[in-house]
Amino acid sequence: MDLKDISVSIQTGAKADIKEALKELGKYDTINKRNKKQIEYFIQEQADRYSGIKNPLNKSAVLKSLETFAYVQGFSQYDQLNNILIKALEDANGNVRRSAYYLTEWMIWALLPNPKYRKLIALILEYEQRVLNLVLELNTLADKHREEFENKIYITKNPHLFR
Repeated sequence: MDLKDISVSIQTGAKADIKEALKELGKYDTINKRNKKQIEYFIQEQADRYSGIKNPLNKSAVLKSLETFAYVQGFSQYDQLNNILIKALEDANGNVRRSAYYLTEWMIWALLPNPKYRKLIALILEYEQRVLNLVLELNTLADKHREEFENKIYITKNPHLFR
């Protein structure tokens, strides 16, 4: 699985699963048709925007869709949620644990008090785990390529050892 496959699978999976979670929410919430269309449009827009992303951890369709979801649901704490998500996106490039921490902070802060959001919380945790697994996979690939590269350099610098 290469980087492009990973980004596309995150993007398509996020779009489908978050739509499913929204359907689930529709059973409890009275979302008028206009808002529902708006939510679907924003999720589609985010998924389209990130369909060709180079680094799925840096520009995660999952995080962006959830950020959009918070916005269209009209959380009064949108600015704070947005700041937490921005931190998560920035940290996804470096410290994965810290990124996961911010994502979890966002989840607890925004959704936990409301039992209606249990399915969405489960999705967030699932994607958090998926992203961490992908990071491990990417790190393994990077280590493998680094090792191959170092071996080639060693052979190039010491050709007499390999005659």
